[in-house]
Amino acid sequence: YKDYILQETDLAEVAAEVVARNKYYFIQNGVQVEIDCPNPVRTDKKWIAFILNQILQNSLKYRRKEDARIRIYTKQREKAILLVVKDNGIGISKDFLAHIFDPFEREKNTTFSGVYGTGLGLTIAKNIAEMMGGNIEVKSTVGKGSIFTITLRLRIQNEPFSDSAEFDDFSFPLLDLKLLLVEDNEINMEIETEILQGLGFFVDTAPDGNVAVKMVEESQPGDYDIVLMDIQMPEMNGRQATAAIRRLDNPELANIPIIALSANAFDSDKRMSLESGINAHLTKPIDVPLLLKTMKEILQAREI
Repeated sequence: YKDYILQETDLAEVAAEVVARNKYYFIQNGVQVEIDCPNPVRTDKKWIAFILNQILQNSLKYRRKEDARIRIYTKQREKAILLVVKDNGIGISKDFLAHIFDPFEREKNTTFSGVYGTGLGLTIAKNIAEMMGGNIEVKSTVGKGSIFTITLRLRIQNEPFSDSAEFDDFSFPLLDLKLLLVEDNEINMEIETEILQGLGFFVDTAPDGNVAVKMVEESQPGDYDIVLMDIQMPEMNGRQATAAIRRLDNPELANIPIIALSANAFDSDKRMSLESGINAHLTKPIDVPLLLKTMKEILQAREI
C-alpha cells in the first residue's frame, strides 16, 4: 500500500473533508461543527480521516435534538498532537462506556431506539489506532456530551521523526495484491477484512483450515498472492492447513507465501509455524507497518 506513509498533513483540511462528506446529515439535523486544528503534523491522512469519520458518526447518532454542536480541535501533549472530538450530545452512561469499543455494542436509549449499522465502526477505529501505536479514549457524562481523544503517530511537522523509516519505502507494488484471509472468528474476520481492504488489498476469506486448503487447491496460480493464516482453529488448525497446502501437486500453489496471524507470540509458537512451512509468524492485532514490511521481504525474496 504505497500511500501508507507519514506525510505532511493539515488536520483542519482532513477534518473539513470528513465533515463535508457528512454535510447532508449535519444540515438535516441542525448540527453545528467547529474546527480548530492549527497544528500541521506528519501522519497518515487516510486513517486519520477514517477514524475521525467513525467518531463523527457516533456523535451524529447520539446528538441532542436542539442546539447540537461538535467541536474538532487539537491540543499538544509534550511533542505529540492529540486530535479531540467534543460534542454536547445526550452522553453515554457509565456502564456502557466501558464497552463502547466492544464489537456490536450500541447503547439503547429513549432518544434513539434503532440500530445503526453493525456496531463495528468504533471497534475498527480503535483497532486501527492501536495497531498504529496509538489509542482512542472517551469521556462522557449523560446529558452533557462526550469527548473522544485520538492519540496516533501525530508529530509536529517541523519535529524530527526518528522512527519514520518503518513507515517508509512501501512504494513497491503491494496495492493490487490478492489475499486469502483464514480466520474462524467472525468478528476478527470482519475487522481484519475492513483493515486490509482499506489498505487497497483484494480479500477473499475462509472460515477454517479445511476451507482454506480447498480454496487454494481449486484456485489458479496468481489467484492469490499471499495467505494470511490464523493458527488456532478447530478441526484443522493453521499449521495443519499450511502443511496440507505445501503437499499440493501443483508446485506454484504449494509454494504460495503464507503469513501466520496469531495471538500467540512465544518463540516456540513462531518456531512451530516456520517448521510447518509458514513463511512468517506475526501477532495480532495486525501491525500494519510490520505486515507490509514482511510482505515486501517475502515477495522480493521470491523474485531473486
